[in-house]
Amino acid sequence: MADGGGNPHRAAALLNLTARAAEWAKNSRERRQLHAMATLTPDHLFARCGAAVRDDIKVVVSGLDADRNLSAQGQRKAGDFL
Repeated sequence: MADGGGNPHRAAALLNLTARAAEWAKNSRERRQLHAMATLTPDHLFARCGAAVRDDIKVVVSGLDADRNLSAQGQRKAGDFL
């Protein structure tokens, strides 16, 4: 076609193929991510990221335990965290 109009069916097919390829790539990435999360173990995590510098979870848990103990003794109301 010398006028540059092109074939509308070819353009639609190319658009459909492009959309399907993008969807396939997205699904493939999601499957890889889900598989990585499903098979994650602490050993794999330490091998990939290294050991934690500091464990803040222990600090938070001990603070919550202290709040719970004070509340049980009547020195604080439940929900009074400050």
